[in-house]
Amino acid sequence: MLATKQQRKQAYHAFCETHKVPVFLLPWWLDADAGPDSWDVVLVENNTEVIAALPYCLTRRWGFSVIGMPAIAPYQGYYIVYPDTQKDSSRQAWEEETMRAVYAQLPDVAFYYQHLFAACNSLPLQ
Repeated sequence: MLATKQQRKQAYHAFCETHKVPVFLLPWWLDADAGPDSWDVVLVENNTEVIAALPYCLTRRWGFSVIGMPAIAPYQGYYIVYPDTQKDSSRQAWEEETMRAVYAQLPDVAFYYQHLFAACNSLPLQ
């Protein structure tokens, strides 16, 4: 696990250069939309390879910490790298395991709100 926000962002930037991450999840978009200091990212690694990422915007509302949407992005969400040899029958279990690891790393907040993009399966979140 990467210790500092800067290290996580650098690793996420490298991850985005090698994967087809949706535009509204890209670091340059988050910097422009939310501001460079207003977003962070959770990364899940398998050995030293990043297999999942969840960028998020952390703000304060009414004195509470909140994970929410940036000002103009229509969606946010996570991005998972699936193993090349994975069968369809094990995809759901992989998503659930990976998403548990992602959400375990999120900071404690009073409220969490993100519009997930269409490719995100929300079943692991229930």
